[in-house]
Amino acid sequence: MKKIGDIQNWNEGDKRDITEKELKTLRDKGLYDSYDKTYVINGFKWKIVSKLVNPDSTVVYTLECVGTEEEQGQV
Repeated sequence: MKKIGDIQNWNEGDKRDITEKELKTLRDKGLYDSYDKTYVINGFKWKIVSKLVNPDSTVVYTLECVGTEEEQGQV
């Protein structure tokens, strides 16, 4: 898995790993939408699809791209 920021051309269904600390930073910056439970990163919306707790207690989340900010509200 590549980290957020490694690739600029995201597509729906792409998956990326992000640490718990990075996820908290996104929340603190107001980039979390609690209504649809997505994070906005570089204009794309991401949902958590899995959580991995490592033996050293660090947590890594896998996020899946679910579209762009512009697609929000379109039918």
